[in-house]
Order: sequence, then structure tokens, then C-alpha cells
Amino acid sequence: MLVETQTVDSGDNRVALFVRIFGASLPCTHTTNVSQQTNTVQAASTLIAPALPEIARDLHIKSSVETQLTLSTFILSVAFGPLFFGPLCEIFGRVSGK
Repeated sequence: MLVETQTVDSGDNRVALFVRIFGASLPCTHTTNVSQQTNTVQAASTLIAPALPEIARDLHIKSSVETQLTLSTFILSVAFGPLFFGPLCEIFGRVSGK
């Protein structure tokens, strides 16, 4: 779809222009996608806690401290992983448009 760019000063007009150019369903689609991705991270951290005994058994972990460290490592990697991998994706994952 070929779209002309227009500059609009008012914030309300910007939304109306976006909806007119792209259609009303596109903002809803993006909102739904972002919500699902956010909920997936929350669900993963919620689902790993009850599974800790099975994870410990499969990984042959005997100590309860090591089992809790597994949960802590998972949650910290989910929390801080994007801080490290986000910039790396921006630097090395982008292809220059020549």
C-alpha cells in the first residue's frame, strides 16, 4: 500500500490520520500482539514455579537451594535479557537499506 506522509500538529488528528490511512483494525492488531507477548512472559514465570520439583528431578538437582536458584536465574534472565540482547539485535540484526 502506497501511503503519503502528512504532518499533523494536533495529537487527536494524528490518530485520526493513522486510522484513515491504515484502517481501524491495525492499531487493534498491534495492541493485541503486544499484549499476548507480555502475557506469555508472565505466564512462563508463573508456570515454572509449580514445575520446579520436576525440573530438579530431570536435571538431577539434589539441593533445594539449587532448585530455587534455577527459578531465580530464569526470572532474572527474563527481566534483564532484553537489556543486553535488545541493543545487540539493533546493532547486528539490522540490514542497511542500500
